[in-house]
Amino acid sequence: MKLRILLIVCLGLFSWQHAIAWVYPEHRRIAILAIQKLPEAQRIVLEHLWAEARTGHENRLTPSLFDLQNPLRPKQLDYASWMGIAGDHSCSPDAMLKTVLYSDWILRVAEITFHLEADLAKAKNASQLINALRDSDIKLQRADIDYATRAGSNNVHFLLSRRTSSERAEEFLANSLRDSVDLNAIAAYAWFHTLALRKATLYAARTTPAEQKAALALAALADEAFAIHFLQDMFSAGHIAGTWGNASLRKGTHDYYNERGLEVITWEGTKRVAKGDAYMRDEDADFAAEAVKLSLQQLIGAAEGNSTKSNTDWLNVKLRPDTLDVCKNTLLPNGKLDFDLVKDVLMKTPVPGLGSGLGELPRFRSELGLFLGVSTSVNVSSIRGGFASGQEVPGSVAGIEADVMIGYGLEGVLNQTGDGLVFFQAGWRQDSPSSTQFSTNDPNYQANTITSIIPGRSAYSVRLRLPFWLVPGDLLLAGPILGFTHPKAFQKIAVEAVNGGVIGWQSRFATPIGRFQFVLGREVGISIYGLGGTADALFVPTSSNTLAIVTYKSIKYDFPFLEYQPVRSFSQSQSSALKLQFSFGVDAPFKTAAITPVAQTDFELKPIWYVSVRLIFNWRYYF
Repeated sequence: MKLRILLIVCLGLFSWQHAIAWVYPEHRRIAILAIQKLPEAQRIVLEHLWAEARTGHENRLTPSLFDLQNPLRPKQLDYASWMGIAGDHSCSPDAMLKTVLYSDWILRVAEITFHLEADLAKAKNASQLINALRDSDIKLQRADIDYATRAGSNNVHFLLSRRTSSERAEEFLANSLRDSVDLNAIAAYAWFHTLALRKATLYAARTTPAEQKAALALAALADEAFAIHFLQDMFSAGHIAGTWGNASLRKGTHDYYNERGLEVITWEGTKRVAKGDAYMRDEDADFAAEAVKLSLQQLIGAAEGNSTKSNTDWLNVKLRPDTLDVCKNTLLPNGKLDFDLVKDVLMKTPVPGLGSGLGELPRFRSELGLFLGVSTSVNVSSIRGGFASGQEVPGSVAGIEADVMIGYGLEGVLNQTGDGLVFFQAGWRQDSPSSTQFSTNDPNYQANTITSIIPGRSAYSVRLRLPFWLVPGDLLLAGPILGFTHPKAFQKIAVEAVNGGVIGWQSRFATPIGRFQFVLGREVGISIYGLGGTADALFVPTSSNTLAIVTYKSIKYDFPFLEYQPVRSFSQSQSSALKLQFSFGVDAPFKTAAITPVAQTDFELKPIWYVSVRLIFNWRYYF
């Protein structure tokens, strides 16, 4: 039953994927740059459209299209911020606009991302960047409770892979926009951009009543911002490399190319090296801004009434933003899309990688999925005396341990500091005699293992590791209930558990020399001594000042509280790690019996408290 519950927890965690592209400030930065690139006359038109859209919402929307001041506690949102809110903090243009205009939490999101932008700019090494993302993700999850799970049901933020190396832009576009195709970045862009152009065209029509123009301007800008979010995603390296493969392969490939970069060529022949989420450089922003500028120019042309290509099918044009939910829907709805307009913008986007087969881009796994592994360790414990009453002199015990393990790897699901590792391991350990002896007063006395207050012994050991949300083990309790009755709610608490818990204090902290993590409550180890063929025995002082030889068994409970991981490596299917683990615990004796003198009863064994440090080597093979 316990294994079944653990499986439910693992599947609940594993079924979710976090699949956004550029982080919020990067989306906003690209949008600002694109607006700045517009010719002055076109920018004036866009400013006028924005001014009309602000009618009735002047307290929430900034006077200008973008605000470069970045106030620490923003009270208003600019148009450039809509591109960061779309897709990642909302699921449709209609939901985005309601969030922008009427919610308070989105202002908190803007505040958090302003700080993230500053922290990313100040980051001097990889560890500082990782910690900045960790801090912002924890805060964003608290501000936006759906942040981590919103984009997990499809690949709408990614480009489809090409089917052949000879596939032309027209063929790729047709494949990406065919009826009932899986939602992808081009499909999402084309859908919302087309709707924005229709509304902008109706806005420009002389027959449109004046009282409807403000609503049309607001709706067109919302649809366009949502479209541009996915257009920007097409320039993120991890979203160009392709979406095929299982979740582990997709995430590993996504993260690898985002950080290390990918040489790309656009459909019109421009070559660049692109990076991705949280690693954007000035040249990456400029690269994406050119396509965004063209998209805005098409919208401006339609709003001016001089567009020759915009779709003039107004029969189904509404005065509100579109409601297509990109978080729940997996297929592109059937509809009339203007291929020519989308193609003009598509030509400026990178050519995606090939699908699985000859010529595919190298793929990289992340530590997601089922694994088998082995673990070895050496440990040293500081003990507070021995089992017998009166044995209070501190000492030490060393030991070695070997285990086999099975589990689910859920490492770095939200960011590189996340820890969703779940495993069960079992094995054997051997402890040395304690350093504390019975007597040190006799100069002729020679210390030996027999007269140690705790002789050498061995044990069978088991260990369980599982993230928790608020209190240790809460996912085991919540999994069987929420996993079936409220799976979305369970995913939310599971995601927070992976990312350090509801408080966030158990996420990893990156430094140039390795990573530190508080793990109290995430892992527990149990070792049972005295189960072998030979009983464990020790000398115990009695109340009559004699020594009794007593057999006993004991259970040691180990509670790790801090880990330091200086070395870690991961290949296509194997990972290895070296880490130091600090723990405390108690060794509780039971089932005691005197073997000499026979029937001796005037003795008592007590639990021993200890602190320990373990040097651990883990190796895991992922399936």
